[in-house]
Amino acid sequence: MNEFEFLEEIAADDPVVLGHAERIISGIVDSLQGDFNTKVQSVMNSVFEDPEILKQFNGGIRYTTMVGSVVNRILDALPLGERRMSLLTIGTILPPDFVLPVMERIDSLAAEIKIQIGRIRKGRPYDVSAQGLLPARKAAIGLFDEHYHFSDEPELEEKLSNNSVLVSGGMVGLDFFVRSMLKRAKKAGKTALFVYPDNSFDSYKKIVADHMEGGRAKHSEISTEPENGLHLSAKNVREFYEKNPENDQKVWCITPVGNPSGTKMTPDQLTEVCEAIVECDPEAIILLDSTYIRVLDPKDARALVARVIRNRTVMNRIIFLESFSKTHGLCSDRLAILFAENRSLIADEIQNQIMSSTAGTPLNTSTEILAISQLQPSEKQVFAQMYELWAHEREGLFNYFKQFPDLFDAQPHIKESELKDPMAPYLLMKPKEGVTAKQVALETWCFGVETAMGSGNYIRFAVGAISEPTYARYAEAEAV
Repeated sequence: MNEFEFLEEIAADDPVVLGHAERIISGIVDSLQGDFNTKVQSVMNSVFEDPEILKQFNGGIRYTTMVGSVVNRILDALPLGERRMSLLTIGTILPPDFVLPVMERIDSLAAEIKIQIGRIRKGRPYDVSAQGLLPARKAAIGLFDEHYHFSDEPELEEKLSNNSVLVSGGMVGLDFFVRSMLKRAKKAGKTALFVYPDNSFDSYKKIVADHMEGGRAKHSEISTEPENGLHLSAKNVREFYEKNPENDQKVWCITPVGNPSGTKMTPDQLTEVCEAIVECDPEAIILLDSTYIRVLDPKDARALVARVIRNRTVMNRIIFLESFSKTHGLCSDRLAILFAENRSLIADEIQNQIMSSTAGTPLNTSTEILAISQLQPSEKQVFAQMYELWAHEREGLFNYFKQFPDLFDAQPHIKESELKDPMAPYLLMKPKEGVTAKQVALETWCFGVETAMGSGNYIRFAVGAISEPTYARYAEAEAV
């Protein structure tokens, strides 16, 4: 018998999904006709066009995820549940079973560390630094070293640890960053101009857009080319500055391992882009959204960032954003860190912004990072195995979609040889002209999210919620 009665309610169906499903079923159950596929199409049309879902779930990812969840609930409830849709919409992580014991150990260690800190401090005082505990920040930078080799540069690890702030997740970190850049520009008597490629985290675009009201800032989205993996090039940067010579405070956001694209920049690409920005504009600020760098094989990650880290002029303008949400499957725990070599980029605005908005960083952010740092090498290795599973699923899903040539176009942004490598848990596919995510779902039983880019419309599929081999068999079949 479970000690906590509320766990039964948590384990039950999502009441929002259930409510939408029951309401829609009552309106369509008597009108469903035709064969299995026709009935499924009728269900999907009803859910996609439902005004209540459209009203409550504004935004492609959450809307499509809710639609897919409701469709599956209806298929289960009606005599149509022969098959369920694969919800490859939201970038959540459902770790495989072999990861769960290590996650429980993180929880146990974090709880014990928090108890010990409470005894030392005789309570839970405010984090007056608005940075999080220094030992936790040191631990985070130390954990990153396998993929970044910060330790190769004299005193760099110490600088990054001191010039860092823990935040409650990457999205909160992005919001603090944007707000602090607005204040920085205002103090300098400038207008902030936020610049990012079309291959950028959709939530970042929305955060920037939310701060555009009142003409306080401007933003510019740069179209990327498929032949560049849907990432920026130095040519893109120079062309941007030729068209935008104004003395604005340019604020760049670059995602070296892409979401939504699921592709990575080459080392030359990343280095040349950062160097071109600083060459054109020594006062520019560059946010490297590095959420997925540590999903790469360590040697690939080090090769990607090595020349950037060695360039002191470039590093002087960079703020890194790192997160544990995807690397450790801790999506709901919200653990992230902003850090920079240049102290003024963190201390002048971001640190103050955090204190004025939140009264400091939550203690659990520090204790959980400290717990992760205590894991044994064998325990850390299970996360690398999880990234390998994602790679097999991405490659298999790509091969599975080859069975539907009527749906998908050529995919020049994807290097098939890289699909075997650990990377972000996303596969971005270009559909043929006029093909929608709904049509793809009907034919492939895979729900993805429509994503507009400068080079056309795409559909993003996320494999992080696949916790056991599913599409990997298609990769193995092609290899044979």
